[in-house]
Amino acid sequence: MTFASLLASEMERAELSDVMFANQAGLTRAQVHNLRTGRGEPTLATFVRLVRVLPGLAAILYTYTKNGTVTSRPRHGAKETTTRDRRPRKRP
Repeated sequence: MTFASLLASEMERAELSDVMFANQAGLTRAQVHNLRTGRGEPTLATFVRLVRVLPGLAAILYTYTKNGTVTSRPRHGAKETTTRDRRPRKRP
């Protein structure tokens, strides 16, 4: 599920128009329209505003594996990392 489809379904479930949702989230109607139609992805600050109005949007942050465990979802093109993938930094 993409962020745009999740946003559209959550807005529909809450019976919010672009204008109503934008007013509640403190965004412009154009910003909401672009996010809902997949023409962009929110910044972290925008995402926080959206989740305050529609808490169900937080589900996009997680993906479920076949064995039922939850892992974080990587950003576009980013490699999903685990703690083993991170190496300690060398101090000068």
